[in-house]
Parts: sequence; C-alpha cells; structure tokens
Amino acid sequence: MSETVKSIERIGDILLLLHNSEEKLGVSEITSRLDLNKSTVHRLLATLEMKGLVEKTDSDKYGIGLRIFAMGLKVSKEYSILEIIKPHARRLMEEVGEVINISILDDNLNGKYRTIMVAEEYSSDSVLLANLHVGSFSDAHISAVGKCLLAFSKKIDWTKVREDALLKYTENSIVSKKELLEEIDNVKRIGYSFDNEEREVGLFCVAVPIFDAKGDACAAVSISGPTVRMKNNNLQGKIDALLQTQFEINRVLKTLD
Repeated sequence: MSETVKSIERIGDILLLLHNSEEKLGVSEITSRLDLNKSTVHRLLATLEMKGLVEKTDSDKYGIGLRIFAMGLKVSKEYSILEIIKPHARRLMEEVGEVINISILDDNLNGKYRTIMVAEEYSSDSVLLANLHVGSFSDAHISAVGKCLLAFSKKIDWTKVREDALLKYTENSIVSKKELLEEIDNVKRIGYSFDNEEREVGLFCVAVPIFDAKGDACAAVSISGPTVRMKNNNLQGKIDALLQTQFEINRVLKTLD
C-alpha cells in the first residue's frame, strides 16, 4: 500500500473517530485509539484543520469542523427522501403550531444507536426549549424519534442495544434495558412514540416512523413543544395530524424504488 493511500485511510479513520466520539479528543487519545504514531496524527490533524475539516479547541482538543457539517447539509439537501418529507413537515408545523423535526438513525463505531436531526421546521411563534440544531445527535433511548427508529428499522442489532449502557439525562430517562424493550414493544403496537421529558425537563415530543419503498424505517418525524402546552392543548389532535402526515409521506415513498 502506497504512503498516499495509507494517509487517506488514516484521515478517514480520524474523521470517523471524531464523528462518533461523544466529546472532543486530544492527540494522545486519537493516537491511542487508532494505534498511530503521534507525529503522524499531529501532521494529519494540522492538514485537516487547515482545510476546515476539523476544529481545535483552546484546550487542544479536536472535533469535526464546520466544513464537514456544511458538506453533510448539502448531502441532506440532495437526499430525495428528505426533500419529499420536508414540504409535509412544513404543512404539519403550520397546522399544529409546534416544532417539527426530521431525524435518521446513526450507529456509531461504539455500537451506540443515536439519532441525527437532518431537518427542522418551526415558526417565530414556536418555543424552542431543546438546545438542538440540524446535524445534532441524541441517544436513541431518550428521544421519541429514536424509539420509533429502534422499533421499526430492520437493521437494528439488538445485541448491541442490550449491551449498551443507557445514560440518564433526566428523572424520566429510561435506564433499564427491560423497560426500554417494553417501551419498544409498545411503540410497535401503537405505531408512534413519546419523549416525556426524557432528554430535557419541560420538553415533550411525539414521533412516527417514515418507511421507504422496501418497508424499512428510513426516518422519523416528530412534534416537539413545552410539556404543559403539548399535553394540555389537544395532544390527540396533534397525534392525529402527525399520523395523517405519516400516511401522506409513506404513500409517496411507496412509489419510489
């Protein structure tokens, strides 16, 4: 293998490691995890930083750079399924007056299932409680979209789910594997899922899966808002609107192959 190919492979390994890390990493951590020479890691990080593909913090830690984020957004914009979903999500936002998120499932190198928000629809009247933005991650077990995707995706490795440590974010977070599996079974039964202040106190979400032409859950759409408003202001009406949106999107996606 030529040195050029080796460098490209190492760059890919570094970017994937940073992408899948829960926190920014220092040179020593990257060197240890990838079993690379420290001077090599320094050199590759300097190149990646110059190109805007990684960013260095004041504490000399590295994370994915804004240029990677911008590239990801461009891919998202060109992703045909997302383009089909977005107009429906906007109409749903106008109907219910709450924040609408579109998310997909990500399985990182450590086997932890997380969701990635790929689009968001909201009005100036919407109250945004969560510190989330397009491109951000959430652990699947504490989000409505995550539970939907765990329930309906055909690609889930349940061994990984059973072995994964479930982190606690609020008093309502599910941390028991037994409780999570029971929750997933209930989501399969009723067809939608809730996040009842499991990721953030004061935030309530309801989500449905979106299915591709092969019947696999390729995304999830959620309605999010303050718990008091969501629960006390016609929650069932919002669920019905979400299910109708799901039906309309799935009807279109069934025609794609």
